[in-house]
Amino acid sequence: MERIFLNELTTWPFLFLSIFILIFLGILTFFITQRYLSHFITRQHEAFLMSLTHVLIISYGILMGFIIVTLWETFIHAKHLTIFEANHLALMTLDSAALPNAIQSKLLNGIGQYIQYLIQDEWPAMRWGHSSAQAEKEIVNLFHILQSYIPQNETETSFFREVLTHLNGVLENRRLRLEKLHSSLIEPLRFILFFGSLLILFFISLFKTKSKSTQLLFISTIGCIFGFNIGLVLLLDCPFAGDIAIDSNVYTQGILAQFK
Repeated sequence: MERIFLNELTTWPFLFLSIFILIFLGILTFFITQRYLSHFITRQHEAFLMSLTHVLIISYGILMGFIIVTLWETFIHAKHLTIFEANHLALMTLDSAALPNAIQSKLLNGIGQYIQYLIQDEWPAMRWGHSSAQAEKEIVNLFHILQSYIPQNETETSFFREVLTHLNGVLENRRLRLEKLHSSLIEPLRFILFFGSLLILFFISLFKTKSKSTQLLFISTIGCIFGFNIGLVLLLDCPFAGDIAIDSNVYTQGILAQFK
């Protein structure tokens, strides 16, 4: 569901939407608890609720910080995998120059076809959590091209091995890149992330204060912080979707620019 909002909205509108939802739920919770539950809360209950809320906020903050740092590292790793894949394609292009014109032409054409399908087909599909079957076929085709050729001398053998090594590198990094299309958040963490914020807002709503407007402001502030963090988590959890998605420019830079 979040992919729809990530792809339809830019970063800040998406974060504002997440903030608005948490603030709205916090205020709604406040009015419900004040109307139906406030008369059950005594002074003794308030002391207990205050201590419990402090523990929950600290625990939730630590968990949220851990999740954000982990997802940021995953995001950077996904970016590195994209760069590594492009580097292997560039090295394949360079090493193919040492092979005869016939096999070199086939390899360059295969690399160009793969990059074209990668940019025009797979990258848009990755925004929605899918890969390109055609790009996969082009990888297989490159292996068939190499299988059809037998090196004729020691120089060709050496460069042929390098080309094959880099092709294996392309396949490996592509598979790892596609693994990043799936959410890194396991369901228990996802549940705690959303339910924990609502639970804290619920406990804060149970407090009795002289000024309701001050309590509403406090709840709105907490909801704003939680909403921003949850929105950031969702952004980082989908490195190839949304406004901050990893782009495909690296596949058209340097020696690979000839395949634009």
